[in-house]
Amino acid sequence: ISAFFRKNDAHKAMYSILDVIKWLRMNESTLFGMKSKCNNVYPLLQVFQALLLYPCFMVRNPYRFTGSSLSGLLGCKKDVFYRFMSNPKINWRKSVYHLTLQLWSKIRLRSGRKEGTVCLIVDDTDYPKTGRRMENIGRVFSHVHHRCILGFKALFLAVTDGTTQMLLDFALLGEKGKDGKFGMSDEELARRFTKGRDSGDALQERIGEYTAKKTDLMIAMIRRAIRKGVRFRYVLADSWFACKDVIRFIRSR
Repeated sequence: ISAFFRKNDAHKAMYSILDVIKWLRMNESTLFGMKSKCNNVYPLLQVFQALLLYPCFMVRNPYRFTGSSLSGLLGCKKDVFYRFMSNPKINWRKSVYHLTLQLWSKIRLRSGRKEGTVCLIVDDTDYPKTGRRMENIGRVFSHVHHRCILGFKALFLAVTDGTTQMLLDFALLGEKGKDGKFGMSDEELARRFTKGRDSGDALQERIGEYTAKKTDLMIAMIRRAIRKGVRFRYVLADSWFACKDVIRFIRSR
């Protein structure tokens, strides 16, 4: 941290992190499966690289981009980011894997690093929301608040060697409930945003995962990590993940 953030100079930190990003092999076809149109003022890759800086400078969303220390990097408004992030054709899972595996290999090869036991971590958490009109919004039971809250459940897969921890995969889920209404009233369901999706869009895979069992998604995530070349000794998860199917699958690998 001290190497990036010296003398409270945000601009120097910004360009230092961009230098790290330049080490990574990134092109629009690999990351997004498409290329910028010739009339695009801001290329897709440039917008994506700006988004990568958001968490480093505590920019929570595009609405807060204007006025932040990053605004001088890209002279655009929030709509540019929102249009990019809502593009249903972008496969975010593929993009995360593409960047994470490059960073993981570079970190593990650095000099003076001690070799540790590599583990996968599976965990879920609440993803609260406030708007009732967004697509597939519903209520989920929060084990933190011991009540139902508006939002989603987020399931994550990470990899760690005891020193470094990095995100590999994620999914957003809902809880259908006994009546199949996701904890919403008929009026709320009618007001939710709906849109027909092309079967070839990456977003369609996410919609299919929305009502899946967490243990099934956990197995699918671990299987995907193995296919991507991630090698591990253990899987760390909460005890309720340890059902027969999960244990049998992991032992078979």
